[in-house]
Amino acid sequence: MELKRAIHADTLTAIAGQFHPVSAIDLEWPGGNIRVHSGVGNLAWDSRTFLGVGHYGDLSMPSEEGGIVPPEAAISILGTAEDLFADAADAERNAMAQIYFGLVTEPAGNTLIGDLIDIYTGHLDAAVVPIAEENEFGLTHRLQLSFKSGPGARSRADFVHSFEDQARAFPGDTAGRHVIGAWQQALVTKWPEN
Repeated sequence: MELKRAIHADTLTAIAGQFHPVSAIDLEWPGGNIRVHSGVGNLAWDSRTFLGVGHYGDLSMPSEEGGIVPPEAAISILGTAEDLFADAADAERNAMAQIYFGLVTEPAGNTLIGDLIDIYTGHLDAAVVPIAEENEFGLTHRLQLSFKSGPGARSRADFVHSFEDQARAFPGDTAGRHVIGAWQQALVTKWPEN
């Protein structure tokens, strides 16, 4: 089996046994990049420091598979209205985010084994701050961000090709002239000739 990504030798060795995963996010934000990870405390890597959010954050990643629809990722974080509304209102659509995976030495830890692995790069598609469901932390709101890794399927793929499309692309070509209205004619009941 061939690996799709370069993995640090220490990380690869640790995966063979019992390991503790961590995810990290580097997000362009109006007040400067936000860097967080799923553990507790500060995680230092590649001259960057990721702040641990522990149980206050959540990450949803797409599966890796082919297709014309760009995969979506989503992150959410709990906070108060004052914490989340100010910057979220200024967040720009298409802000870039990188999501990483790595291993740490203990559950919810911040001592990295090897390097983080870039598993998703995308742009901000939507930001919503709904009232949070009841939670043990007493926080009132949840910032939800969704990301896409490419243009929408309909912005790139053309599922319908008409005579007009053909004439626009190839002036003078009349190959599609007989299909104009073919679908409507197919829906009309025709009586057999005697």
